[in-house]
Amino acid sequence: MTVKRAPGFQDQKASGFIPEIWASRWNHRFYHYTIANEITNTDYEGQIKKQGDKIIIPTVPDIQWADYNKGQMIEITGKLESEPIEMEIRRAQYFKFVDDDIDKAQRSKSLDVVSKALEVAAKQGAIRVDRKLLCDLPLHVPPCNQGCDAGASSGGFDLGCADCPLELSCGGNDCSNDAINLILDVRTVLEEQNIGTDVNSMSGEGFYIIIPPWMKNLILKHPRFSDASAMGMDKSSLLSGKIGVIDDMKVMVSNLIPWYTLDSNTGPKKVWNIIAGNVMATTFASQVTKKDYDVRSEHTFGNYYRQLQVYDWMVTNPEGLALARVTKG
Repeated sequence: MTVKRAPGFQDQKASGFIPEIWASRWNHRFYHYTIANEITNTDYEGQIKKQGDKIIIPTVPDIQWADYNKGQMIEITGKLESEPIEMEIRRAQYFKFVDDDIDKAQRSKSLDVVSKALEVAAKQGAIRVDRKLLCDLPLHVPPCNQGCDAGASSGGFDLGCADCPLELSCGGNDCSNDAINLILDVRTVLEEQNIGTDVNSMSGEGFYIIIPPWMKNLILKHPRFSDASAMGMDKSSLLSGKIGVIDDMKVMVSNLIPWYTLDSNTGPKKVWNIIAGNVMATTFASQVTKKDYDVRSEHTFGNYYRQLQVYDWMVTNPEGLALARVTKG
């Protein structure tokens, strides 16, 4: 919008005397924070890249002990055979755009449109993977690691049911359903599956939980976070804006967490699927990342840029995942 002119005053811009100037810096865009590479492992990616679209993963055999009485015949208590896991690469995505010769000649060179477009494409690709991964993982959580009576051995933890989610309403010490207590319960549910307790199997590291921004808000308001030393950090979480680690679980915030609407007496409410686990529960592999950049197009005057990604993931240890269903009170 230009400065208004008095009636009848000359318009020098219309005469071409005042040119339009393009800024040399881009208007910033905001993107979702992506976490797929932080909640999965890539243990088998190298083998898949070498050859084939499938890898057979051997599983550890189960050998049991038995009581022995003097003089008895010894029987076999285990076998070396085990059912392997087959991981296939079945997902693919791509992008393609053309840098037209006329546009390239006429636009400002300082903007470097192509580099910016490639940067955006990489971010959008990561967002698509995150969105699909976070929608898929809840489908693989075993029944004893979710629900209103979660816990493989105790069945004593309420992580929320599909039709009766856990309502998180405050961040105070006097609140039984606060966000910190939920994280501690989820971690205990994983411990009841021996996740992280056996140093020879899954690592004691690599635990995570993914929460929405409103849940982060409840945690930061909790009195326990007013003291940085209690959290093992150099400065308060309120100053840094980062939660860090709670009960050995890395707390990550994402706007891509899937949610659904549940009807209630007070009206419809959103229910979020809070996924948690260990990175060893899910393996990720990207088999082909083909790039054709600055290639002459046969169909138009210009150069095209395109990229193909062939990828997939597999939940190899579902007991290493837990699911909480929560709503904001």
